[in-house]
Amino acid sequence: MKSIFYKTEIIETYKDHPNKYSLVIFTVKCNFKCFHCHNYKELNESFPETYKLEELIEKIKELEEIGIYDLLIICGGEPTIHGKRLIEQVKEIRKNIKLPIRLDTNGSNPKVIKELIDKKLIDGVAMDIKFPYWNFFKKEKEDKIRYEKIIGIKFTKTLQKNLMESIDLIVKNLNNEFSLFRTVKYPILKENEILEIKEFLNKKGWKGCYQTNEFYYINNQ
Repeated sequence: MKSIFYKTEIIETYKDHPNKYSLVIFTVKCNFKCFHCHNYKELNESFPETYKLEELIEKIKELEEIGIYDLLIICGGEPTIHGKRLIEQVKEIRKNIKLPIRLDTNGSNPKVIKELIDKKLIDGVAMDIKFPYWNFFKKEKEDKIRYEKIIGIKFTKTLQKNLMESIDLIVKNLNNEFSLFRTVKYPILKENEILEIKEFLNKKGWKGCYQTNEFYYINNQ
């Protein structure tokens, strides 16, 4: 079966999740074009090479048998744009490995996230909150332009609704050690806006991790 997963080395990292030594696999394509995204170019080529799913699962199993990993992270791109294909392929991965699975997402497809949760195919979610989504339409024009530059697409009321729904799904269902929210410290994002995001999550009842990631310029856009 041809998979949605980009054919590259499986990343081993201690940085992507607090206190977890993780394996990271990448799905192709994304519906955002975030400011200097470090994954955008290679994962959005016209015909990126993908694994056969059986081959990918075997590679994960071989690494899992070493016994030192705590978590498998499904990253992107944006995994949820693949819809049913993502769900079916995560189901196959789930059947064949014992590691907890975390989904990385921008939160734009809450129906897919909900189905993965309802079918118990994932143990956690890492969702990026790029800026204070809930206040977008109350902001001045200059702020709206700045925010849309961060995600690289037009910010609509439908997108806002989907992002807020995803936040609620994660807080309600996956408020655990395998989940987190994070914000990249974009140079066009203000420090008080990052604090606003943190305070918003606290008010929502989020007990898990909220982290900020450093920003790095990538000349690929």
